[in-house]
Amino acid sequence: MWPRIIIRGGQPTENLELLRGDSLNAVLEFQEENETTHVLEVLALTGCSARFQIRETADDDTIMLTASTAAGTLIIDEDDGEIAFAVPAASTKDLEPGTYKFDIEVTWPDGVVETMLGPADITVLADVSRT
Repeated sequence: MWPRIIIRGGQPTENLELLRGDSLNAVLEFQEENETTHVLEVLALTGCSARFQIRETADDDTIMLTASTAAGTLIIDEDDGEIAFAVPAASTKDLEPGTYKFDIEVTWPDGVVETMLGPADITVLADVSRT
């Protein structure tokens, strides 16, 4: 089962970590507050696309890792407000351990691009078993 990370107000409810050389398999669940009842509800992502990038700093031009719905490495569950990662281990094996910046942008059906998460920190941990 993939880890589930709840996103409220554009920040994760826990820190994101990635073990170098492992597949990145996690589910982000997006919620929004109902303006009338003030109860948290699932944010429907109907018709959306998304992309995720890791960079050394937010201003860095070099992308260390990317995932997107277009590439099939992000999968959106439109009704449940979830974005699942499906990044293979081969994509993470050359990352240097450290703390980096990432964000996730969603493009809505009307063309509006919105950063739904981040910029936030992601920590790449060193692996022991590798070739």
